[in-house]
Amino acid sequence: MAVLCSAQQINLADERIRECLKFLATCRGGKPLPLLLHVGGEYAIPSSDSRTFSYDFLSWTFWDKLGNLFRGKKAWYRPEIDSIHRNLRAGLDEGAVIIFAHCGLPYFAPNIFKRILEHSDFDTISAYLKDYDGTSATKGRCFADISAFVTPFRMSYFPDIRKLPKDPCCSAAIIPPRHSSCPPI
Repeated sequence: MAVLCSAQQINLADERIRECLKFLATCRGGKPLPLLLHVGGEYAIPSSDSRTFSYDFLSWTFWDKLGNLFRGKKAWYRPEIDSIHRNLRAGLDEGAVIIFAHCGLPYFAPNIFKRILEHSDFDTISAYLKDYDGTSATKGRCFADISAFVTPFRMSYFPDIRKLPKDPCCSAAIIPPRHSSCPPI
């Protein structure tokens, strides 16, 4: 299942998300249905409400706050970061499988400007990959989707991607290839 929160106007801080993730953890006869979660800046499918652009964020930085001041009436909703993480972790603790699309990295901003010019959730995704690496029988699993790295805009992030553990990196394009470590969707 794929979710693009900003375009679908799904707020990950909503309490119902926790129950949805718990359901996805066991809905296939006790096995999880993987969730491909788009995180970080998303431009492929714009939202009908530009304020929901931040619904794809798993962090909110000083630069996000500063940029939001200049948006006036079109300011993005400020994500409820603690609630978002509480919901994601509750689902993962129940056994959910989450694939983080394009590792939460910026699209346009080169690596040296990533924190200033465009939002990045890469550090947050890295932490989830470490905490939910599949080594516990009671926890879910996280994967980092690297299929979007075929674009030249993201070439400057290759060194960051190399620092991630190899096993949870996968290509989760609509249908992952057979050799991918991603679970079948």
